[in-house]
Amino acid sequence: MFTFAVPKYSAVVTRVLIDIVTLEVGCELTLTHEGVLPDYASRTEAGWNKILDGLAAALG
Repeated sequence: MFTFAVPKYSAVVTRVLIDIVTLEVGCELTLTHEGVLPDYASRTEAGWNKILDGLAAALG
């Protein structure tokens, strides 16, 4: 868990939780970002998806 903020755009501080579960082959990562303002929800989701896709490609 860590806090996340972008002061340039908002004074809101949100919380990001990352859970990694071991599977028989590999693992499963679940990322939950709590407290995202509705105006930023779709952009936040797209950003995390891009980051996680990059991680998956790097770990390939």
